[in-house]
This record gives sequence, structure tokens and C-alpha cells, in this order.
Amino acid sequence: MNPLCMLRLVWLSVLFPVAFTLYGADLLIVTPSGMKAEAESLASLHRAAQGMEVEVVIDTEIAPVADSEAIKAYVRKCHEKGLKYLLIIGEGYGDEHSDAWYGMMSETSGSKEWFTVPDIAVGRIPATSPSQFADYIVKVEKYLAESTSRYNRDILIACDNGDGNEHLEQAERLAEEFPGSTVHKAYVGLERLVEGRAPIMHGRFAAALRDGVDLMMYVGHGDPTSITGEGLWNASEASAIRQSHFPWAFFSSCDINAFRHFETTLAEAMIYNRDGGAIGVIGATEVVYSSYNQRIALSFLDKRNAATATTPVGDLWLATQRECIADARRTLNSVYGKNVLAYVFTGDPALPYHVAELSVECHVPESVRPGERFDISGEIVSADGSRHDGTAEIIVYAPAREMPVLDGGEKDKMVVCNDEVLWRGMAKVKESRFSGKIMLPHAEPGKIRIAVHFLSDDRKQGSGMTGDIALLPDAGGKYMDEIEPTVYIHYADGLIVAEVSDDDSGVNSASGMFGASPVLTVDGGMCLPLRTECTGENVVRFTASTAMLAPGTHEAFLSVADNAGNRVKESLTFTILGGKPVINLMFSDEPARESVEFSWSHNMTCDVDITLIVTDMTGETVLYETISGNDRYEWSLEGVAAGIYLVRLLATDGSCHIAVQPRRLTVIR
Repeated sequence: MNPLCMLRLVWLSVLFPVAFTLYGADLLIVTPSGMKAEAESLASLHRAAQGMEVEVVIDTEIAPVADSEAIKAYVRKCHEKGLKYLLIIGEGYGDEHSDAWYGMMSETSGSKEWFTVPDIAVGRIPATSPSQFADYIVKVEKYLAESTSRYNRDILIACDNGDGNEHLEQAERLAEEFPGSTVHKAYVGLERLVEGRAPIMHGRFAAALRDGVDLMMYVGHGDPTSITGEGLWNASEASAIRQSHFPWAFFSSCDINAFRHFETTLAEAMIYNRDGGAIGVIGATEVVYSSYNQRIALSFLDKRNAATATTPVGDLWLATQRECIADARRTLNSVYGKNVLAYVFTGDPALPYHVAELSVECHVPESVRPGERFDISGEIVSADGSRHDGTAEIIVYAPAREMPVLDGGEKDKMVVCNDEVLWRGMAKVKESRFSGKIMLPHAEPGKIRIAVHFLSDDRKQGSGMTGDIALLPDAGGKYMDEIEPTVYIHYADGLIVAEVSDDDSGVNSASGMFGASPVLTVDGGMCLPLRTECTGENVVRFTASTAMLAPGTHEAFLSVADNAGNRVKESLTFTILGGKPVINLMFSDEPARESVEFSWSHNMTCDVDITLIVTDMTGETVLYETISGNDRYEWSLEGVAAGIYLVRLLATDGSCHIAVQPRRLTVIR
């Protein structure tokens, strides 16, 4: 160690002896004094859930004016006692060094930092207030309680268009790393744009997150608050989405983790959303280069996919950094080394990355037909030969679709997508064996796959995927099932919940089947996204969040069918309570052509004046109407150009003024 650094460390240890006796921890949390209580809460979660030794130290206990050198010196002393993970709270301590530098325990200088491999996994929660930190801790508590590998085989990969399809090619290369998984592809180039925006792909992106994925990856252009210029995903949407499972996220893009940016970054929005977003984000703090980004992403996937047991995510990221920096040093490529150091892990590096303990083997026919029952059976396999009881969730995926790249250039390029669900069901597992019957709805012939996810009564988990099964053409016979599904729908705790059962052909819970998939509409027009899960052998639960609805009385309609085509529509009237003035804007999510009807509801009791404002994406106002004594307005689209518009609604009763979040309206011609 540099003699001056050693002298400073000795001086600090004399002035601050309490701080410098905190040795022997697995995880060290360095925090400003104003967030010490939250840091202690996080430490308690790690101790209780993982049995970790965790120490919390206030930065000013390390040095009167905490700086990077003082923090680094203290971390080095802790590393001598076995420290593995460092978590920095806040935006400090200067931007002279990368976050990885705090984990480099060998002697380094500025000229060699990008060629020095780190020894400690470093993460950062760049909270600027206790409330932001507290929101992340709520998420951590949920994540540790869920403790699931259920979504290990569900991956979301997104990319932008243009650049000669460079980013799409890189996304396809990443998808090759998941041969036994379901990869949800949200590629901007696969759907037509509307006024330069990608509303269809945006919907698919958000739907995949809501349904649950283990890892979300993005390849393409970005800035601190959004990815792509086509409106695929931004910080506002990341703050608002509601999910039942929190994925990890990896952005091969510029600036996503630029936490010292004056706005809340996309990465921050994803981790501070206590009900959605991501549990941790790997992304760059500055401009980076796509070819090096791809190397880093592939290295991380190699470590993730090679893991045979649940391990702290920091171990995976540290191994990735070490491999990539060693490669840069071996080739004397300083640009590559700097590219690696530009990446920051936003989140807690000591959190577990869950890996399934068990595997599932399935037995199915080589070919099946829609409308004809077939048998599925299988066995839960464990390394030690132990037997398990529990439940098996069974998902049948529809035949893959080949989608053309719309801006493919000189050559026609096709992308294979295989994430549409055809059937869902469950089976009881006894002594590690299960069996059941499946009847598929009508679908185009092709090759289908079946995924099985197992959860034992003692919470051990496993999964498996069959090879291709031939789905033959429908034989043309009449389905014997003529009885509609049974629906029980209710509202509780901000959710619309529908339990649907069908003991004959089974509930049709397929995704992406126009006219056949389940649909939930509210107040006559708004379609709410549905999350689907099996709760019994012939029971499917659909849930939808009502977070975007205003207090007041609403009416919902669920339209759902069985696999024989019998459709039923059930309604639900429910009331959302609320104390402060709120207004809710409603109109159809479908693209409009001739006209569009807006309606609204609010909880104000006096006479209310409504102002309806519609602007195009440049901010130019195309509609401005003040409305009194009515709760709806029909707008003729004659003369309105095709494109995406933002609809705003303002309301006042003379004393209170409220507004809704802008909603998108797509006009087509």
C-alpha cells in the first residue's frame, strides 16, 4: 500500500476507533447518517433470511469528510477479515473512480484502473432520500419472502431498430443462450411504427414483465431516462408498472445507470418501484460501445446459466467483471476495460439469484390434435434421489411464429417468436410423479412445447421443458363440451380477481389469440392487463390491478372461454374508496379511426368543470375543450392525422384542481 495511504488509514483508525473495529462481515453497507435506520433494516433482512454477517457504517464515522480514498481504505481493512460484498448508499463519493474501483484490493492507480480486476462485488443504491431507500427495502423483503426460481426459464429480450439491424442481431445472439427457455422478444423492428413510436411492442414488453420473467435484457440506444427513441420503455412507466415478480435487468446501452443525472434515471425508477420494476439493474453510467457491451452481456449470461445452485447476484457480476477486465488487460485494450468499468450494479449485491434445485422430466405423445385429450406424465428428479409431493404447473406454448423484420434492409430477415401460451393447467405431484390430461383449443398446426414448473410442499422448486411436439390439424369433429366455464369474480385490495373453472375441456387462458383469449374491460372501454395463473387442476385465476382507476364506482366485464369455444361474460360492480379528489379518464385502448369517445369519473361532489386537452408528440395542441355537466365527450377524428397523441384531463370545482396522468391515443388511417 502507498505509505501516505497507510499513514492516513492509521490516523483515521485513531480518530474513529468504533468504525475501524467493524471487521469480519460478509456484507458491508456504507451509508450517510440520514439513512442509517434504513440500512439497519436491510441488514436485518439479510441476517434473518440468509444468515449473513452484515455491518452498517456511517460514512462520516470513517472520515470527517468522507471521500473515495477513505472509503476504499476502510473497505480494504474489512476485506482482510473476509468481506465479500460492498453496498454503497447514496450518490457519493465523487466521480473520479468507477464503483468497481472500491472493490479492487490490489494497489491501483488511475492509469491502471481499467486493467485491475476487482476482488469484492460492489453494488449501489443511489438514494437521495430515506423514502427512496425504504421503497427498495420493501421490495427486497418481498423478493426474499418469495424466494422463487419459478421464472428462471422466462426471459425478456428487447432491442431497438435501425443501425443495419446490429442491435437485433445482438439480441438474437443473446436469445441463443436460452435454448430450454421461453424468450419473450420485444424487438421494435417486428411491428409497424405509428408516427415513429412502437405502441404494439411497448404493450408486449410490459405484458411480459407483468406475467413474470427472471431476467430482462435490452440492446440498443438509450439515455438516462428511457430506452430507444420509439417509446418502448421509460422511467415514468417503470415507476408505475405493477408486477407479482421482480426480475433482474441488464441494459446493453448508454447512460441507463447515470445516477448522478439531475433526473431520476430509468435504473433508479425500476428499483424504487416497490410494486414493480426490477430488483437489481446492471447498466452503464456513460457512453459505451455496442461490441464491448455484447461481450459483457454474454459473459454475464455464461455465469448465470452455469450456476447450479442459488448464489448471491454479486458473485455472478464480480465473475463477469473479472473475466472481461482480464481479457482487456491481456489484449491491452484500454477502451474495452473502460467500457467494463462504466457498468454499475444498481441494487443489493448480496441478494440471492435463485436457481432451481430440481428438474422435471415429461412424457407426452409425439403428436396431438386440438379438441382431443392427450395424457401428460412426468417425474421430479433430484440429485440425491429424494421424493417430493407438491404441484406441477403445466404451460403449453403455441407453435412458433416467424415474423419479418420490417426495416430489414436489402435482405429479408425473419425472427422466430415462441412465447404465446396455448394452454395452462396444474397436476398434483405425489412421490415425485404426476399425470394429467390436456385438451388444446383450436390453433394453427406446427410444433408445440410444454413447460412444467414444480413447487414442493416444502418449497423446493424445479422446472423442465419438452422437445417439440407435432400439433396436427384439427380433425374437424364437434367438441363434446357444450357447457360454459364457471366464473367467480370479485374485488379486493386494489385487485379485480376472477376464478374461472371448467371441468370438461378446461379454461382457455391462451395469450395472443384474437377473439379467444380472456379480456377484461372496465367502464365500457378500458382494457386492463391480466395476469394469469393456475390455482387448481381445472381452475385459472385472472387478476388485474385497479391502481390507475379513480375512487368511485366502476363496472368491469370479463369475457372468457373454454377450450371448446364456449364463451361467458361476467360483470362486476365495485367501489374504490379514496379521501382526496381524483379523476379517472377512460377511452378504448384500441387504435381509433373515425372517432373516439372519452368518458370520466371523479369523486368530487360539487359542480365540476372538465378541460380535455389532446396534443401531438411535438406538444402542439390539437383539441382543447371545456365541458360542464357531462361525463363524456365524443371527438370526431376527421382531418386528424395518423399518429400517437397524448390525452390530458383537468378538473376543478373552484377550490380543488386535479389532473390525470397523460394517456396515449393512437389514430390510424
